[in-house]
Amino acid sequence: MPAPPPAVNDPLRASVRFPLQLPVQLHAGEAVVAATTVDVSATGMLFTSEDVLEVGTELDWELLLPAEAMGTAADISVLCHGRVVWVQHEPPTRMAVMIDQYRMKENAP
Repeated sequence: MPAPPPAVNDPLRASVRFPLQLPVQLHAGEAVVAATTVDVSATGMLFTSEDVLEVGTELDWELLLPAEAMGTAADISVLCHGRVVWVQHEPPTRMAVMIDQYRMKENAP
């Protein structure tokens, strides 16, 4: 079993993670997995899900950041591409994903 991840704002992390619980659909090829974010950073995300993707699985997802949380006039969509870097199988199942590419777009109000 892999070691548990560092704490949310552990100084060993490459970037600060923000605790956000947002629904998201992960697209891995033909598979679509419903998940919820646990925390989010510029370089990765931690998800919980009833389904499990294997380490190394490439996936795409769109994260909708609420305008209220972002201080913007409209929600912001973040289109992401990344890969699963570790999985914790004990309930609740958690998957850490490294973001390889992302593109932000502000939605019209």
